[in-house]
Amino acid sequence: MPDGLYAYYPPEHSLYRLGSSHARDDVKGVQLVLTGELTRVAAKYKTFAYRVVCLDAGVATLHVAILGKIYDVDVRLLPHWDEDELDRKYGLNYRDQAVTAVIELGRNV
Repeated sequence: MPDGLYAYYPPEHSLYRLGSSHARDDVKGVQLVLTGELTRVAAKYKTFAYRVVCLDAGVATLHVAILGKIYDVDVRLLPHWDEDELDRKYGLNYRDQAVTAVIELGRNV
């Protein structure tokens, strides 16, 4: 896969390229940004929506960690991130799409 910024496209269950790589110097390998679709989830779960997307992110993060062990890929969960930077970089709207986790994958991340 060529270097670049990608986003998941649910209707086709695929990734589409957002543009060329704007990787930060401190990112080694792949940076996986998990988001929760708050507006969509809130339609069903109302005020519980934020909790649901965070729980979902926790499950997804655990799966990534397990797969990292299986495939001998280093996994590092970032404890904090710049939400505004990620919103700009990936075209997110924080009111609708909450960043719930940022994970780096690769060797020696």
